[in-house]
Amino acid sequence: MTDRVRILAIDDDNISQKFIHRALDDQFDTVSAYNGEQGLAFAFRDKPNIILLDVEMPGLNGYEVCEKLKGSTITKDIPVFFLSAHSSVQERMRGFDVGADDYLTKPFEAPGLVAKINVLLRYHEQQKTLVQEIKDARTTANIAMSGSSDLGQIIQIIEKSYQLKTIKELADYTLQYTETLGLRCSLLIKTVEGYSHFTPSGNISPLELELLKKLRNNNRFNDFSCRTQINFPNISILIKNMPVEDREKYGRIKDLMPAILGPLDAKVRAHNVESTIKESAKELNTSIVSVKESIQELNGSLQKNARNSHSVLSEMLNTLNLHLPAMGLESDQEEYILNCVENAIEESHKITDTDENLATSFTMLVTQLEKLLGEQKKLLTQSEDLPDEEVANESPSNVELF
Repeated sequence: MTDRVRILAIDDDNISQKFIHRALDDQFDTVSAYNGEQGLAFAFRDKPNIILLDVEMPGLNGYEVCEKLKGSTITKDIPVFFLSAHSSVQERMRGFDVGADDYLTKPFEAPGLVAKINVLLRYHEQQKTLVQEIKDARTTANIAMSGSSDLGQIIQIIEKSYQLKTIKELADYTLQYTETLGLRCSLLIKTVEGYSHFTPSGNISPLELELLKKLRNNNRFNDFSCRTQINFPNISILIKNMPVEDREKYGRIKDLMPAILGPLDAKVRAHNVESTIKESAKELNTSIVSVKESIQELNGSLQKNARNSHSVLSEMLNTLNLHLPAMGLESDQEEYILNCVENAIEESHKITDTDENLATSFTMLVTQLEKLLGEQKKLLTQSEDLPDEEVANESPSNVELF
């Protein structure tokens, strides 16, 4: 009896099977099947922890095998990991469509395969842990919607969006609303900090996350099988169970969701602008402090140098007064030399006065910058403290209905 993870590799290529065994046998118990029928028999009998599945095989291909695995109550929860020489988005979408959890392109390195398997194992364990929590949460979730019409729902969502303070609150609210419509969704939100993904369970498969990102730059709507991804500049939603058999409901959802996502996208955009302004304010504050310290240091250096210059020139004048009589110079020559030194001392005083005026001007400039920064912080604080009722009464912009 062993506690090691069991992996079933279904691949008709002997070289690939040997490579898989060399890469995995030290950490996992690996079993080989060389065609789809044999792999299905092993899977139904042994229920491995993970199935590695080649796409191109004689007889049943990988997609057909995956459909049968996901269609059986015995094997539907086993993670399926596609191995294929094809890496196009269409191939990955087809793999995702039949229920695969991840996709790796041949040829691949052993460390990459092991790392992907470990990620998939952690994801699968998290999924099992969260299943009961999701069921409990759904029984207590009760999102009140004012009115039964789509227009009433849109208006309430627009009003609610102004009250949401964080991106996570916005994502949670969106997913709670889509659950009331009976939709299973994943969200991808783009902020200045980067991409964040959200699902009702808090977990997402690697392949699903990859498709969300790859399809972001495509059309507003991306439809494949019973799945639809809707893209806005800052938010994308993947609906995984579109009612393709009910054309009326299908069309209603495709009309409704852009109207819902429009104000939510505007909320994300406002969050990004606010984050950028706050970060700029912090950088400006840091710069002002640095400039102020530099000016103070420069002012101190100027004053120190001025004092040193005065001291040196005064000492020179005293020395000349002491030694000139012994040099045998004419009185007019002595007077000339002393006048030159005194003039130099006077000029140094003027330069010092100019430096002090310059330092004073820089200090006044820093004071003005600090005042501007204070006003900016005050405006930001006022915008954050604006009552939700006042914000909700403002008319939203850029709400896209279709």
